[in-house]
Amino acid sequence: MPASRPPARRLAAIVIAAGGFMATAPSGVVFADAAGPTDYRSEIVDVAPAVPEVELSIEGGDAFVLASVEPGNEVLVLGYAREPYLLIDSGGAVFENSRSAATYYNESRYGGDIPDDVDPDGEPDWVQVGDGGAWAWHDHRAHWMSSEPPIGAEPGDTIQEFTIPIRVNDDDVSVLVTTTWLSPVSKAPAIVGLAAGLAAVAA
Repeated sequence: MPASRPPARRLAAIVIAAGGFMATAPSGVVFADAAGPTDYRSEIVDVAPAVPEVELSIEGGDAFVLASVEPGNEVLVLGYAREPYLLIDSGGAVFENSRSAATYYNESRYGGDIPDDVDPDGEPDWVQVGDGGAWAWHDHRAHWMSSEPPIGAEPGDTIQEFTIPIRVNDDDVSVLVTTTWLSPVSKAPAIVGLAAGLAAVAA
């Protein structure tokens, strides 16, 4: 059992979803930063084998992966080198491995600075960062990492497909995520709203 330590960061319980929507998250869920509108949408298209004791979703369009775990179950998320990265234990406590590069790289949408002393092959150093059996994190396998669209793709295309490996009660599970480049959103409603607002101010 990992040693419990004071929460390290990110003490929020709300996700600001793309397009300006706000949704209440499960107790204990924390978001590294607010999700803003993007030109992409990510979806979980397959979980194999099925794990009814864990609810997985993409929040903020493509910004966060959210895992909600039923009490009595344990979920381990593997990092980019398949090292232990994130742990939700059977009591609902959430831990990050301070020796996993993913802990630092996932701090922002486009990647955070990785300390020189990370060691994916070393014994995990678990630091408690939350509780409540649910956690949301940036996972760069679940969104397009560039500010520019992929060359040769068009709006509506699926531009990437990645698998996020997790373990549920020691069983290996693959979470398949696809990312789609969205068609441009019409600016007409915003223009109409702006005109109406200016007219009201003038009146």
